Amino acid sequence: MKGITVAILALATSCSAAFAQSRDENWQRCQHSEGEPAIAACSALIRSGRETTEDLATAFYNRAIHYRRSGQIDRAMQDYDQSISINPGNASAFYNRGNIWRDRKEYQRSIQDYDRAISLNPSHVNAFNNRGNSYKDLGDLDRAIQDYGQALRMDPSHQNAWFNRSDVYLTRKQYDLAIQGFDQLLRLSPNDAEAYYLRGNAYFGKRQFDQAIQSYDQALRLDPNYDDAKQARQRATAEKAKGN
Repeated sequence: MKGITVAILALATSCSAAFAQSRDENWQRCQHSEGEPAIAACSALIRSGRETTEDLATAFYNRAIHYRRSGQIDRAMQDYDQSISINPGNASAFYNRGNIWRDRKEYQRSIQDYDRAISLNPSHVNAFNNRGNSYKDLGDLDRAIQDYGQALRMDPSHQNAWFNRSDVYLTRKQYDLAIQGFDQLLRLSPNDAEAYYLRGNAYFGKRQFDQAIQSYDQALRLDPNYDDAKQARQRATAEKAKGN
């Protein structure tokens, strides 16, 4: 009888060790792999029924990331919902779900999620930038500029925020502010052909055609097939020839 008990304990210990090893492997794949292997590992952790509440929320969160990367957007959204319902204190889950809402052009919903992300993590610079994008898409350019400005106060090297705010200034025909912003962006990212093109548009708006042509030329040096820059350069050259 004693031998049977020892055998049972040994088997239980062996099974527990095997589970622990399998669990560690699944977490490694869930957190660091890509595609179906990562999704399968996260799913195994979720189905196991042995994870803590916090770890279960993390498994849903990680699987949502992998679903989105693989193009399974509906499943990603479902998993972010699950993760948030289990752990409503994860700012990144709100931020990532907000990005999906924005991709779906559900801008008000995206703003609500970015609001929540920022309330949980007031230094979430990307949430400010992306909330600015949603405000821009809604046509609320004042709030968009405010959010880009806040992102830049927190991270003066945030290239997306420089680009986005400068683009809004260009839309509002605030050409000097647009040019200043694109100048700063190009100091950070000197190979950004689109920034040169848009800076050229700002100079064109000021009817400074020589500077516009120079910017378009720089865009075309970086991307010789940039059709918009080619056409804009032709327009600027024509306007310059008129002596306007």
